[in-house]
This record gives sequence, C-alpha cells and structure tokens, in this order.
Amino acid sequence: MHIRSFYASSDGELESDLSPERLREAQEDTDGLLWVDIYDPDSEAGDFLSQEMGFHTLAIEDALGEQHQPAKVDEYGSHLFLIVHGIDYSSEEDFVETARLSVFIADSTVVTLHRVELISIDAVMTRVRRDPRLMDRSAGLFTYMVLDALQDAVLPALDHLGTVAAGLEEAAIDAPGREVLQQILQLKRSTIRIQRTIAPQARAFSRLSRDEFHLVGERDSMYFRDLQDQMIQLDVINQGIRDTADNALATYLSSIGIKQNETMRVLAIVAAVFLPLSLLAGIYGMNFSNIPELDWRWGYFGVLGIMGSVGAITFYWLVIRRLNWSLHRSRRALMSVKPPMEQVTRMMTPVSTVTGATSAVARNITDAVSDAVNERKTR
Repeated sequence: MHIRSFYASSDGELESDLSPERLREAQEDTDGLLWVDIYDPDSEAGDFLSQEMGFHTLAIEDALGEQHQPAKVDEYGSHLFLIVHGIDYSSEEDFVETARLSVFIADSTVVTLHRVELISIDAVMTRVRRDPRLMDRSAGLFTYMVLDALQDAVLPALDHLGTVAAGLEEAAIDAPGREVLQQILQLKRSTIRIQRTIAPQARAFSRLSRDEFHLVGERDSMYFRDLQDQMIQLDVINQGIRDTADNALATYLSSIGIKQNETMRVLAIVAAVFLPLSLLAGIYGMNFSNIPELDWRWGYFGVLGIMGSVGAITFYWLVIRRLNWSLHRSRRALMSVKPPMEQVTRMMTPVSTVTGATSAVARNITDAVSDAVNERKTR
C-alpha cells in the first residue's frame, strides 16, 4: 500500500507525505484542505480508513471490494462516498481496460483510492506541487478537479479507438482475414466496456449537480454539471466508434462472402471443364474385353483428341464466350447513354427530312415553270 498525502494550510503553505500525527492535525483544521491518495491498498487500508480517517464501514467495503462496482454516490452523514471509473493505461490487454477510483469527501478532506496506477492522479499531483494554490479551495471543488482530470484521460483512448476503427474499416475491404476479425471484436469489446462502466457516471454527476448533498455547495454544483455534459459527449463519441466497428464487421462479412463466391465460381468452372473429361476417361477405362477401341491402333490418341476438344469447347463456352458477352453487354450499355446533342440531333432528323423534301418539290416546280415559259417563247 502506498499512501501519498498533501496538506494546504489556511496560510497557503503546502506539505506533502505527512506523518500519522500530522494527518490527525490536518484533519482537525477546517480552514485547510487535506488530500490523501491510497494506491494498491492492502489489508491495512481498511483499518486506516476506519480508525484514522473515520469513514463508514459500508463505504470502506465498497472501496476495497475487488468485484465490479458501478458508478454511484452515497452520503454517510459527515462524508460522501463516490465511485467513478477511468482508463487503465497500465493494462497489457489488447482491448481497453477500465480502472475504478473511489473518492471520500469530507468537510476539509478528500481521500482517493485506486488499485492501478492512474495517470490522471499523477497529473493532479504534479499540478499541485507546481502550484499549491490549486488546493486553496473547498473539498467539493478539489474533487471536481480530480474527476475532471480523470475524464480528460478518457478522450485520448477514444481518439485511439477511433483511429483503429477507421483503419479496420479499410482493412475489412482490402485484406479481410482472421487478424482483422480479432481486432474488430477487440474494438467492440472495448467500446462495450467503456459504455458499461464510464457512461453511467453521468447519473452520479447529475446527483452532485442538483444541490442534493450539503458537502457540495451551490457554487460547486455547476462544475459537476459540466462533468455531466462532458460525460454525455464522451458517450456519444464512444457510440460512434461502436457503430463504426459494427460497420467494419458487416463489411468484413461481405468481403468474405464475395471472396467465397469468387472461389466457388473458379471451382465450378474447373469442375465443369473436367466433368466431361472424367466421363470419357471413365468409359474408356472400363474393364470390358469387348471394347472396339482396344483393337484400334489410333484409339488412344483419338480419345485424347476428343477429350481435348471437349475441354476446349467447354472452356470457350464457360469462360471466353461469357467474357465476350459480358464485355459486349457493357459496351452496349455504355453506347446507349447518348450525350444530349446526339439526342437532339436524332430528334431533329424528321424535321430535316421534311425540309429537304419540300425544297426538292419546290425546285421541281420552278424548273417545270421555266421550261414551259421557254417553250412558249420558242414558238
């Protein structure tokens, strides 16, 4: 068990790693703020929380329990007990693991307890050492700063999952395989775990923002309302990643189905080519003594020629002819799409024909009248 403590007195001085006697004195100072962080608790942690810090037994049992605990907030008279979850960046699993953070909130004391290392807690400690004025606030407002850092650490994990989801959607089309399927399932497992553990925290933050507890003042409740809004946004981002994973899985199954259809098509062509050849070979190889071709000198070569001809014809019929027919159909489909000017020209063709015919009739009539006039003059 590792205990790290920070105490900011009313005069602005910051102390760290307090002794047990100094911890008791800091608890009695209602004008200062004491923060105790317990990492990797052991069997002695229960006695410390109960005897030294004076917290309720039920809250201590929930904090030290190894089973999964959903996000919640409970009030035990003189203090509040809060369970939230963050991202466990120390996990070596292929999918995202979450980590539980238990928080005890008293008048001038905040105690955080976690079994795995949380980068958000380390970040808050670094900020406090750099600027001790960050502890010059109420216990509720300091708890908000810790929880805000915990939620900020969730966003990089979601950004990474979003990048992975986009890559898997492309991989499901380009190179679908067992490895891609495993990554898709791991991505879905990660998003489901985040949704089940982190998303319910919005309800706990909602209770803290409604002035329901006397340890969280009206000035502090608005900050927890901001945490609730952030939690809803993170849940929306996580849901979008989960939808992308579902789309990647559907794309993967479609790609596998298309590849299987292509394989079956090739096998069907091969089987169709060799089926008549197998028939001829079976007939030619039957064990009967009265087979006319057995005594024929060129029977073997004739049968081979017939088999080759049948195979070539079958291959031409199944592959070449169908390919040419497909190309011809595609060419006809492309040629059927006429540009607008050609359609207008074709529509204008009857009008041009009528105009040409009318002009020809007019020329014939003019020539006939001219010939008649010339004939009269000659007479």
